Amino acid sequence: KLAKLEKLQLGPEKLKELEKAVARRYEQWQRQAGPLRRRLVRLNDLLEGVVQATNFPFEGASNMTLRYAAGMARTFRSTFNKTVYQDPALFTPIGQSDQMLESKVNQSFNADSNGVATLAAGTTPCFRDGTLVVMGSWERRLERVGEQVVYENDIDFAGDYPNAEAAGISEERYDELMAQFLSDPDPMVVAEYNYDNVEYDGPEYEIIPLAKFVFYPSYAQEIRRMELYGRQYSLSVQEVKTRAKRHRYYADSAVRLFGEERDGQGAQAFTGDSMGNEWDRAKNFIEGLVPRTGDDERPTEFIDFVLRHDLDGDGIPEKYMGTFATEKKILMCAYSYRLKRGVDFCVAFRFVKREGRFLGASLLGDGEDLFNQMDTIHRHRNNVRMIATSPVFVGNEKYKEQIDLSRGENVFRPGLTFWVSDTKNAIEQIIIQNLDQPGNSLDE
Repeated sequence: KLAKLEKLQLGPEKLKELEKAVARRYEQWQRQAGPLRRRLVRLNDLLEGVVQATNFPFEGASNMTLRYAAGMARTFRSTFNKTVYQDPALFTPIGQSDQMLESKVNQSFNADSNGVATLAAGTTPCFRDGTLVVMGSWERRLERVGEQVVYENDIDFAGDYPNAEAAGISEERYDELMAQFLSDPDPMVVAEYNYDNVEYDGPEYEIIPLAKFVFYPSYAQEIRRMELYGRQYSLSVQEVKTRAKRHRYYADSAVRLFGEERDGQGAQAFTGDSMGNEWDRAKNFIEGLVPRTGDDERPTEFIDFVLRHDLDGDGIPEKYMGTFATEKKILMCAYSYRLKRGVDFCVAFRFVKREGRFLGASLLGDGEDLFNQMDTIHRHRNNVRMIATSPVFVGNEKYKEQIDLSRGENVFRPGLTFWVSDTKNAIEQIIIQNLDQPGNSLDE
């Protein structure tokens, strides 16, 4: 984890070179992957059943969706996960068989971590995007907990607390407790204490949405061939300041991000620098979440990156990792890449792999036209039926005041009566023929 590594201590020129190297590749990815990100948002809207409100060809026209894409994705996920992940021996070593190694890897991935659960959760994103990127890291989480122990005899108490120093109390108080065990026929001493419990210490896996996976160059066929890759995310102002106080960033970079000091009044107020990326905005809309707009809530975009760059000029590129603020193009921190043999901590999965390309084919994208066509047919049929079954009239102009159906008192209701002098020529209903083959069961 970045928080546990020692930041690279380089001169300002070398840090500037690293910063420019990340910024240049990130800007290239932004330009090249723009159409891809918009397509991914569109496919996600299709999967989630998001439809645009429409008044075409008339006010209140149908914009229903069959959610057929969602049904296909859920059926595929259920069948695929049941078939692939039911066997606990998911991995087998390449080359010479090693039963002990195979057993340990599968035990770690299946039972000791969230590996299989992450892959199972990634079936739908891979069906939608065509490429699933899974990131692995070692996580150690601590939590401060409190417990209490009840002692009913001096032997158990002295076994845990042989003296006052071990008990964390004064000598007088310790002697009082020991005397209580001897004098009280039913002694009971309650010891309360706090300690740091290791909640989890092991590998943890996380899905990186393809729309937030930064990679350059775009023609690289594998992650290990990429000059830059990483995960894009956003933090609130308070989260950024907290990380800066914990020295997660270079001090100079934090100052540049927060703003320069002015006239001894402290740093310029830092209020974030973006309203979130297009993918996050679309997700928030689907989930009904209010966009973050307050000064302390506006997100700042970062990427945790891995960079291949020849910083020492010997012709052999080195691997670095770090954090980069994308809006202001600031290198927040950098580290040497420490994984054994430079193995990448991200792995890509695809159902359909294109030859010579990193991105796989989207199964949802393959059926996008068909899914939209089915929605269009049903919307058109609903619109035709609404028009064909709605009453339309032709009226004599001289009875317009008596038979004005747009007036509230003339809205059709049981017992409504119009008084006119000529009932035959006052108003006539137009019959609109439905040409959509309503009696054809196969067409339905």
